[in-house]
Amino acid sequence: MAWVAAGAGAVTVACLVTPPAPALRRVATSRRSLRGRRRGLVVSGAVLGLLLVLGLADSVASPFLLLGVVSSGTLGLLGWHSRRTRAARQEAERVARSCQVLAGQLRVGRIPVEALATAAEDCPSLAEVVSAQRIGADVSAALRSASRKPGAAGLASLASAWYLAERSGAPMAAAAEHVSTQLADAARLRRAVSAELAPARATGKLLAALPLVGIAMGFLMGGHPDEFLLVHPLGRWCLAMGISLACLGVLWTEVLAERVERRTR
Repeated sequence: MAWVAAGAGAVTVACLVTPPAPALRRVATSRRSLRGRRRGLVVSGAVLGLLLVLGLADSVASPFLLLGVVSSGTLGLLGWHSRRTRAARQEAERVARSCQVLAGQLRVGRIPVEALATAAEDCPSLAEVVSAQRIGADVSAALRSASRKPGAAGLASLASAWYLAERSGAPMAAAAEHVSTQLADAARLRRAVSAELAPARATGKLLAALPLVGIAMGFLMGGHPDEFLLVHPLGRWCLAMGISLACLGVLWTEVLAERVERRTR
């Protein structure tokens, strides 16, 4: 039984140490290398988890080792994903505001280069584009390059508008206004989708905590679940695998929510 639980634990550890695929796909500049690193991480995590857990399968510490690895890995992945998502949302908000400033500057008669410099004061991605423009680089190409950053995808539409205005001589103000409206609508949609997904995320975390509630109820009813879960070998593995599956359920909920949010980007 311990060997079966150990093999399942190794698979769980390998799943948990793999970064979410949608987050890796957003980095378009090095997609192939990231896929190679991801495959290497999967293989390394699986081998390391298998060696660690199977090597200690008959010891008292092995279930608690699995429990520690899975719990810390889950918390680390959730924190990493939360910081990355928050940074991408903040960048998207900055890009949307900067496009509004750009459209306003163009409406009052500023030339596109000066308007872009003014709009870039609150947006690091646009500031890089302005720096590239000052050394003679193509602005539309610089905008496309900046749009590959997480949260800055809206700059791709601005790059297309800038390219058409440069090549055809069409006024930039109308195109910038359209891009600004489009990004503002997309930002409102992202906020609405995030608000709708918040209860599902909270439910997933609540379901993961329910086993702890069951243990607490066992104590309240006069039982001693700790004697089975912490002393008996089978109980230790049940505890470790139960918490591992709960962590995997929380991560899977985040993956499903990420897939829905990705459709709004």
